Amino acid sequence: VVRDHPRRVVVVAVLITLSALALGSRVGREYYNFDDIPETTEIKRSLRAVEAAHGGVVPLVLFVEPTVELAQQPEPLTDPRAIALLDRLERRLAEFPEVKAALSPATFLRKAHQVLAGPEPESPLPTTQAQVAQELLLIDDGELMKDVLTIPRDAACVVAYMPDKGSTRARAILAELDAFLAEETAGKPFRVTVTGNYVIADAVYRSLVGGLLISLGIAIVVTFIFFCGVLRSWRLALIGLVPNLLPLALTLGAMSLLGIDLKPTTVIVFSITLVIADDDTIQYLARFRRRYDELFAQGIPGLHQRAALEVLRGTGPPMLVTTLVITLGFLCLRFSVFQGIGHLGTLIGISLLTALAADLFLAPLLLIGLKPRIGGRSLSEKAPEQAADPET
Repeated sequence: VVRDHPRRVVVVAVLITLSALALGSRVGREYYNFDDIPETTEIKRSLRAVEAAHGGVVPLVLFVEPTVELAQQPEPLTDPRAIALLDRLERRLAEFPEVKAALSPATFLRKAHQVLAGPEPESPLPTTQAQVAQELLLIDDGELMKDVLTIPRDAACVVAYMPDKGSTRARAILAELDAFLAEETAGKPFRVTVTGNYVIADAVYRSLVGGLLISLGIAIVVTFIFFCGVLRSWRLALIGLVPNLLPLALTLGAMSLLGIDLKPTTVIVFSITLVIADDDTIQYLARFRRRYDELFAQGIPGLHQRAALEVLRGTGPPMLVTTLVITLGFLCLRFSVFQGIGHLGTLIGISLLTALAADLFLAPLLLIGLKPRIGGRSLSEKAPEQAADPET
């Protein structure tokens, strides 16, 4: 096929690549904390039940601490301004429809103050530091508020448990909180940090998926440098990148077709595929380079086509066997209950098979069609003494 129908191979390759890129542009980017757990499992049903009853299981925490000027005071978080801030933060979290309940030291002090100050106190919260300290002493036994207030009273937090509604909604909530906190803390002696697994999961997702292009670009540059070193030709190195980059585009298209989103468990497929696919390409091009030098020394014309096809006949079968073995090994991951592992195995299998097809069909065609100069020599050139001898 490579020898007799090169145009057909090129047309098919271009059509497949363009289709994959079009599909890949629509690949999903939504991430859920528990989306790799199948809905049919008992643990997923339990998570859904907890979300329905209590709002969620992923903690979102607003961590409050004093600034330097207030931190020197004893028990700075007993300052009435701190308690009022915690109360406002708690009420703001409770305004989100996903939050069924938020918890902070103000939650306990509000109830304690109503009991201790009478049925109709002037303020719903204690108004002096002495009142705060006294009420905390009466109600806190060291266990009641251990999750929201430190024993030295120098840090506190507001906690809400969020449902797993996806990364898009998480980013919207965090953006609203950032704007609210910037206004609330302006000119006040307190710092508020948004943390908890809700924030960490979003940060990890953005770091891995958002850094995909940068890390992939670095990997491509490193691959090109090593190709240049092994093949001793930057032209061959550029040709070698083609059958290794096309499968990445096809993998994106496959993800779109299969409904697999870009997320931490699938984004690593691109680096893994690039590394494994490099092996077959180096094997083929290194042998091509050696065979080319041998044919050039013999003064044989048509070096590109002859070297490319001869090497393909020798390296094609082992490339096919090794790729099939590795692919079958990764496809065994489909039996995993954890969907992230199963998707990883599927995508790597698809990538390796498409990389093999690119090595078997496109790499020889690129060598034959482009006829790259190797070692400063054109493939059409012969050694001077051989060109002068007709018998040679």
